Amino acid sequence: MRKFDTLFIGLSLLFGGVSHAQSISVAATPSCQEEVLTIDNANQVIVQVDWLKDAVNYFSESAYLRTDGLLVGGGSQGGLKSQMRFPQDVAHDNAGRTYVVDKNNNRVVRWSPGAIEGVVIIGANGPGSGLDQLRNPHGIYRTNNGSLYIADRHNHRVVRWDEGAVQGVVVAGGNGAGPDLDQLDNPTSVVVAANGDVYVSDMRNDRVMKWAVGEVVGVVVAGGNGHGQDDNQLREPMGIALDAANNLFVADRKNNRIVKWEPAATNGSVVTGGLVVGTGLMELNNPMDVQIDADDNMYVADYGNHRVLKYASGNPVGSLITGQSQGNSLEKLSFPTGISIDSLDGVYITDSWNHRTVKWGIQLPSLTYLTDGDGSYSASVTLRPVEE
Repeated sequence: MRKFDTLFIGLSLLFGGVSHAQSISVAATPSCQEEVLTIDNANQVIVQVDWLKDAVNYFSESAYLRTDGLLVGGGSQGGLKSQMRFPQDVAHDNAGRTYVVDKNNNRVVRWSPGAIEGVVIIGANGPGSGLDQLRNPHGIYRTNNGSLYIADRHNHRVVRWDEGAVQGVVVAGGNGAGPDLDQLDNPTSVVVAANGDVYVSDMRNDRVMKWAVGEVVGVVVAGGNGHGQDDNQLREPMGIALDAANNLFVADRKNNRIVKWEPAATNGSVVTGGLVVGTGLMELNNPMDVQIDADDNMYVADYGNHRVLKYASGNPVGSLITGQSQGNSLEKLSFPTGISIDSLDGVYITDSWNHRTVKWGIQLPSLTYLTDGDGSYSASVTLRPVEE
């Protein structure tokens, strides 16, 4: 568990509509008299907030951080902007907005925090093969510059949508379904390395491919040796992730395992799981996604067990984040398919059969007070661990 002293963490001080990072003080004016403090999930702590005016305590408040699931978007099946149909994957940005692959609606929808409706940003023109369309999309990856990479499954391609674009650009596949090195067959996941290389989970070909920047032909980096359970094989790979060393992690769905492939390796090594389906903390049931955080912890969407597990680096035994039994209450999941981890270990989950996206981790809503006129204002945040 992380330990916090009095400090500014994940702090956004809003004043007059302008965001000020960390502990910046701002001068009040009669026309701008509202301060808003937003603290992202800070990992099982209680928060005391001291608002200061001219370096003197002005107002104090505290809030207990919540530990249950939070509905981020959707919650009912349908094609309205407030609904989803079997969402498959999710990404997020630093503002807390989520980008959801709404598979059966053939679209990608952006949800702002607290919104009751999403905004369709890709796929507003219905299903199809045009560059402004998707067909049964499955995976998503967002880069730091705002570009979205979509595994457009039934178009057998990966498309990149730059921020503000009205159509995508094919960066992998797009030459029909097939096993050739310029083809994909039902791609399900995509991740982009720091150098721009695009990795794609090529499900029906039982392999993971890499497309270097600008190349029209990919190379096999995992599997590709037929449908099987040997160390050099995969069986319907789904989600993929890279760590800081470019080690590739694969949710090897039909083998019920997570496999790690080091750069240039010809064989993978099992990280957790195996051939036997089970509910133990070293067992999986059709894992659909895998993510690695900045501390090399691993997270797995354990689809058939209706749960998400977290694994400390190098440990094959997981710990339960949420789920275990199927249901539609906020402490349960129904066939989770995709996950995304924020910088403070908040876990966004596409809860597919509940037609929603939820966030697990510690949440704290914005705290607000009104100033009383001119002065210099700031905020101090005290965080302390909650006893387990």
